[in-house]
Amino acid sequence: MPRGINRAPLLALLLVPLLLAAPTAHAQHELPVVGHIGGACYAVAVSGNYAFIGEGPSLRALDIADAANPAPAAKLLFDDLVRNIFISGSYAYVAADTAGLRVVDIEDLANPTETGYYDTPGTAVDVFISGSGRAQVEDTVTAEQKAAYNKKLAQMLEAPNRYTEEYRPQFHFTPIFNWMNDPNGLVHYEGEYHLFFQHNPFGRRWGNMSWGHAVSPDLVHWKQLPIALWPDDLGTIFSGSAVVDPHDTSGFFNGGSGLVAIFTHHHMNTDLEQQGIAYSRDKGRTWTKYEGNPVIPNVGDRDFRDPKVFWHESTKKWIMIVAGGKVRFYSSPNLRDWTFESINEEIGTECPDFFELPVDGDPNNTKWVLSKAGRGYLIGEFDGHAFTPDGDEIEVMLSPGPYASQTWSDIPAGDGRRIIIDWMRPIDSATRTIWTSSMTLPRVVGLKTFPGSLGIVHTPVEELETLRGQSWKWKNETVSPRVNLLDDVRGQTLEIVAEFELDTAREFGFRLRKSKRKLRKDKRQETVVGYDVAERRLFVDRTKSGAGRIDDEDIIMETQLPPVKNKVELHIFVDWSVVDVFPNDGRRVFSSPIHPDPSSDGLELYCEGGNVKLRSLEVYELKSIWRD
Repeated sequence: MPRGINRAPLLALLLVPLLLAAPTAHAQHELPVVGHIGGACYAVAVSGNYAFIGEGPSLRALDIADAANPAPAAKLLFDDLVRNIFISGSYAYVAADTAGLRVVDIEDLANPTETGYYDTPGTAVDVFISGSGRAQVEDTVTAEQKAAYNKKLAQMLEAPNRYTEEYRPQFHFTPIFNWMNDPNGLVHYEGEYHLFFQHNPFGRRWGNMSWGHAVSPDLVHWKQLPIALWPDDLGTIFSGSAVVDPHDTSGFFNGGSGLVAIFTHHHMNTDLEQQGIAYSRDKGRTWTKYEGNPVIPNVGDRDFRDPKVFWHESTKKWIMIVAGGKVRFYSSPNLRDWTFESINEEIGTECPDFFELPVDGDPNNTKWVLSKAGRGYLIGEFDGHAFTPDGDEIEVMLSPGPYASQTWSDIPAGDGRRIIIDWMRPIDSATRTIWTSSMTLPRVVGLKTFPGSLGIVHTPVEELETLRGQSWKWKNETVSPRVNLLDDVRGQTLEIVAEFELDTAREFGFRLRKSKRKLRKDKRQETVVGYDVAERRLFVDRTKSGAGRIDDEDIIMETQLPPVKNKVELHIFVDWSVVDVFPNDGRRVFSSPIHPDPSSDGLELYCEGGNVKLRSLEVYELKSIWRD
């Protein structure tokens, strides 16, 4: 059984000698205090000449070799209150409330270092090591915690300064606070686009996986709602999908229609992954988990997650693709009872997506596309039982940030678009924000014929044009070195649509979020989107993009981009902390985090080694999606 803990904080760490003599019936024994360290102490554990205390959200190491004069030796800060500490060998296991189980290497007792962490579905209140050597964590998500989250969410959504923090993207979706990763359950229903997402309700780092929720009338303006799916006894709520059940095949809607979410339960103590479902009868505002979960128990693989479900009209069945590792297909008549169809040993991925697309817009000529978390795509055939790829994997997103892409289901037939979005993984920022990560821009994904092959193309959704404000436009200009046509244009949120015709320049492009010239050279900021004419190479250079450490291999991103009829087109979006680049036909896309200072709002059109012809250029200031 887990050890109990006293949740009332001690006002000081008291170091007392142990009185080993057995007391007599009438004797009173007082334990003399020989030394103390002031502060709120919630937990304590001793190893050798060091005491480790939980002091609020931190773990402090004290040198107690001289018990009368305990001396602070080191301090580690966690995301939440330290509830309990268990020492085993050279490791301290720390139950850090909603931050989960933290593992600290204390071999060098004067310099403890965190070596790992373990998510818990709820509040980690106790920890102990079992006889088998496994760390066991007592945890729970309480009704009080859920209520506190909802209260904080409501307050922050009403705050007059909401979504105005430094680096907060102004037209890329972000949670108003705490951690976000994979988009989940993307579905359109009764005039609303739903965006569910992996969310930690209690901290800014990964953990306590739940389904956050936001809705939009237009894919651009989003309103965050309370948590849709909380962890439960089967585990945390990992990624998945959602569908409209229009004819009540599930039996959940009394003959009407409603939403069904399909997700992975991930049990944090056993790593067991199983598929579950939940349903909503009120447009996604509240959800009921199916009492028969899991609908697909674990099949013996550790990685068995991220189900994507869709209706397959040819076989009149629901189809599920599920992976984490090897790709498997299942079918169901009702979303509750699933039959195994096939496994592809050659394809492995997280966050799979699977959809049918017309080739060049022809509804009579279609192909199936398997997305491997958006990092690669396979085009092929699907017969309701198994997928057969036609050729090699295709890469579209060239940035290290975007991942776990998903497409919306149940887009109205009259619209007909397949719309996709990705999680934008954060870079190691030098700043500390109240939220972590953003989504990419929503894009239309299509299949287009190119010489010798089919290609996947991405274009930004047209709804983004509603954000356009002040504009600047040019046509048929010759751009020369050291002359900035855009010297008077400034902005932190911009859209740029440009068409160039190659001339004598060896390089040309844009310098975005450019700092003022008066700064020292080593302090200047800019993000460069440039084109190397000789190498036919498009690049995004983030060497001077601002705060935060970027891995060397990711600082300059590039791709081959042959000109089309001697022309190069660039469609660029600039946000407070994101740059998106759609070149030419959209076969390659860059979406990259940046962290410039707010004052770095300059824009430069540059060329080197000669001239370039500017056939057309439109620059728009973009309005915030968070303001009316």
